[in-house]
Amino acid sequence: MESHPLPFACTTNYSERLDPATLPRFDFKITLDYLGPGQAMAAFRTFFGLTSPPGFMGLAGLIPGDFAVVRRKADILDKLGDSKALAEMLREECESKPNCPTEIGF
Repeated sequence: MESHPLPFACTTNYSERLDPATLPRFDFKITLDYLGPGQAMAAFRTFFGLTSPPGFMGLAGLIPGDFAVVRRKADILDKLGDSKALAEMLREECESKPNCPTEIGF
């Protein structure tokens, strides 16, 4: 790893399982987390070209990959113009994940 002549990238969903002795070998350590409410709304506009429906901001645990999956599914089901159906499909994607976070907000 240290002698590789080109940039070297590693990813994991289990950083807590890494041997601490490996950490100095990585120049950059980046954490990618779930999308925040504003990011999720922007992703909704980007992936679907629509404004997210009311109540969508409370949906937690979204990542860009969820939007990509739902876009493909909605295209097959001819639901790309239905913001409520899209939001429901995104909710289902979140719920299918183990350890899905709870809703955002108070």
